[in-house]
Amino acid sequence: MSTDHNRHAEQTQLSEQAQPSEQAQLDELDALQRFMESLPEKLEKRPYDCTTYLQWIDLLRPVAGIASLRAAREHMWQNLAVPEDLWAKWVADERTQPDALHDPTAIAYIRDLLERAAKEYLSVSAWQTYIDFVREVEHSEDEKTRAAAASSFGSENYLFSALQEAAAATYAHFKHSSQIWSQYRECIEQEIGKSEGSQREALVDLLQAVYLQRLGCPHAELEETFSMYSSFVTKFMNASYEQHMVEANAIVSATRQACAKREDYEAELAASGTDWAAFKLYIDKLTRDKAADPAEISVLYERAVALNYYTPAIWDEYIAFAAANTTELGAEVVLCLSSRAVRNCPWSGRLWAQLLRAIYEQQGYAAAAGIYDRALATCAVEYSMCEFSQLAVAFVTVARLEYSDQQRGSERAASTIAVSTPQDPDLDLLAVCEGCLAIAHTLQPETADMLLHLERCCTSVAVHVLADAEAARRMWTSICKSRKVCAEAWVLSADFERTSGTEDSTRSVFRHASQRRLDNPERLFDAWLAFEHSFGTLESLRCAEMFIQTQRHLIWRRLEREAQAQGQAQAQVPEHPQSMPAATAASSAAEDAAQPGRAEHDQSNKKAKRKRDDDISSPLPLAPSKGDGDGSNQRSTNSVFVSGLPLTFTTENVEALLGGSGSVSRVTMLTNKEGGFRGQARADLLSNEAMIAALDKNGVKVDGQFVSVHVFKQHTQHPHPHPHPARSRAAASEVAVKVTGFSPETGNKQLEGIAKQAGAVVRVRRNQQGDAAFVTMKSMDDAKRALGALDGCSVDGRVLSANIDESGSSNVTGEGVKGQGADAGNSAGTKTDAPLSLVPRRAAGSRRPAKRLALAKKGLPKPDETADRSPAPAASEGARSNADFRNLFLTTQQGADKQDSSGC
Repeated sequence: MSTDHNRHAEQTQLSEQAQPSEQAQLDELDALQRFMESLPEKLEKRPYDCTTYLQWIDLLRPVAGIASLRAAREHMWQNLAVPEDLWAKWVADERTQPDALHDPTAIAYIRDLLERAAKEYLSVSAWQTYIDFVREVEHSEDEKTRAAAASSFGSENYLFSALQEAAAATYAHFKHSSQIWSQYRECIEQEIGKSEGSQREALVDLLQAVYLQRLGCPHAELEETFSMYSSFVTKFMNASYEQHMVEANAIVSATRQACAKREDYEAELAASGTDWAAFKLYIDKLTRDKAADPAEISVLYERAVALNYYTPAIWDEYIAFAAANTTELGAEVVLCLSSRAVRNCPWSGRLWAQLLRAIYEQQGYAAAAGIYDRALATCAVEYSMCEFSQLAVAFVTVARLEYSDQQRGSERAASTIAVSTPQDPDLDLLAVCEGCLAIAHTLQPETADMLLHLERCCTSVAVHVLADAEAARRMWTSICKSRKVCAEAWVLSADFERTSGTEDSTRSVFRHASQRRLDNPERLFDAWLAFEHSFGTLESLRCAEMFIQTQRHLIWRRLEREAQAQGQAQAQVPEHPQSMPAATAASSAAEDAAQPGRAEHDQSNKKAKRKRDDDISSPLPLAPSKGDGDGSNQRSTNSVFVSGLPLTFTTENVEALLGGSGSVSRVTMLTNKEGGFRGQARADLLSNEAMIAALDKNGVKVDGQFVSVHVFKQHTQHPHPHPHPARSRAAASEVAVKVTGFSPETGNKQLEGIAKQAGAVVRVRRNQQGDAAFVTMKSMDDAKRALGALDGCSVDGRVLSANIDESGSSNVTGEGVKGQGADAGNSAGTKTDAPLSLVPRRAAGSRRPAKRLALAKKGLPKPDETADRSPAPAASEGARSNADFRNLFLTTQQGADKQDSSGC
């Protein structure tokens, strides 16, 4: 009974010991299954991620067979370079398979792995492993292994060719090349001992050439090699011993000097830890010597990349060195190096660019475009704007070169009698540029330099190669739209407008950019002032200076407020643009101490300067606008005009956006003709600080759209006088012809071209809805002739309908219905309930006090002031419409009229 009990206890203990291993195996299988489910998505997004492949192999090793491991490793090798330690594990796993050395296919696969490992990086140890395997299977005692090796290698003495290949690859390695070379020399000597006659003489000549090449290459065992060569000459060429030794001694004398330097360089390299900086110093010294063989420097690069294979800078310099020494190294070396580089560092756009250019030089544009598509398909460079831009610049450059070649080929074909049809289709260079920019603008810019390089490259191609200024303007518009804070991009856009556009378009770019929160606003301001000094007038220069002064103070106040909010000390607050520098202030204090009467003498000047600084700090206009006289008509309230608001906003939402009820006194919601909110509002602020805080909201994003906040002023929307040239008033003899029924594709130029046949055309404008056009003619006779030409005319498949416009809605100010007020469309002064469609503008000329006085002196009747101007109902309760504000505006003007009358 006790025996059965003991046996049961032993079985229970054994089962408990076996259970953890089985459970661990089940856990490993579960982890592998979960990983395999997410593996396709991971490899699709980042097929070059080394961590994913290593995790895949580690999970497969304990539970999967050799076929699964082999598939995972092959997949990694196709997309990413395999490090040397992984090659060793791969070969070890293949060799441990049953009967691996008896199967010719298995031996051939292992030999292929060893060759790939030896050629992936220059490693003496990798070549030694390869030679050891070949020697093992070729000279094995097992007949099956020898037979499989002979069948796999295809020759009986494959070891000799393997040693020859290894010696050629490693002969320039200063410290460890003798390890392979000595085996190669011994193998030749053995073959000499086995051969006779002419074959023996050929092998002796080969060995002598190997010796002389070795003596001319710097290596650590130079003296031993010279001594072995002396023995070789004594044994095989004793009759001409002195002649051969004199020739060899001349070679060795030059090599000894190089070896002495190499010893010092190798000692410094070993002391520095063999990092890239030490290798770079070593390479620079050899380059300055100008006596080093390019193959020797190439070996140093190979030694560096073998230790730092995931460092793109090393590969980049190595490719540049090979391209500069193609005569010695061969043209195919650059292409081979570029291919190896993108397999080691596929995330580097610079290396992809090197490969793309090498492919274009040797295989043409179609292959280069395939490299570009391959880089995008692997998502290797789209993680970074900077990396992608380097690849895109290279692709645009290659496309430009191909386009130029096609154009020259077309010209040559046109000059000959027989015109041959080109095999490749015409290259759409503009599409290449726009496609690259579209991808670049979807990426987050880490630095502006590289993206600007791509943008300038594409726009230069559009201007100078394709001669398409409009395409370049579209590109710059897209660039500035996506790069809102990059001052350099705006400066380059303005420079393009200066060369390809007009002075007004250049000023428009500067003015628009200066109101944004740029990363370097002073760069933009300096460029603007330089432009005005070179191409502007005194008036435009003054306007630009005043505009820039206002923006500088707004920037300074915002930075000061941000610094205070972060709890920084007052000493860290940015210096006021108009304040005295610290060094100047200190020197002035010292001078005041030395000259007691100076402070009293300059006291009045200091007070005046403080008053100017206080005035400049205000966000209100620095000077009265045109027509304002001394500025007495300027509104004293702090008001802003807000546009781009969501249509669902209410007055409470606008207040919350601009600082809340403690900052905003009143909000006026602007409506359209139907009474609905149109995304614009006017807000009155309680203080200057609230005004600046509201202006800081300019450019914020609300519900997916950008909000614009600007100073609202009664007479002008610009902080400097004369922002635009004054529009000419319509002459009394001008008559407008209203045209309807045209197609949406019909432009104003087409209508103007038809009307020009009948007489002089002043302007052509559309109404706000775009369904009617007003062709203003010089006189009534011209209008009647234009009416006959336009009415019934067929344009773009539509029949036009025209009549003389007698309603006055043809835009006397040059802006169509868009510029009219609430009662501008009714010349008889009848009542209208339509609200304003834009921001309240200055009153009509007949209602300004000066204009009314001029009319009274001429004896002309005054405008009808008894007309009903009651405001339209607001869109929502508590909101004011444009008509309400217009009433307030007219009331203010009537008060000003009374003041002028009492003053007179």
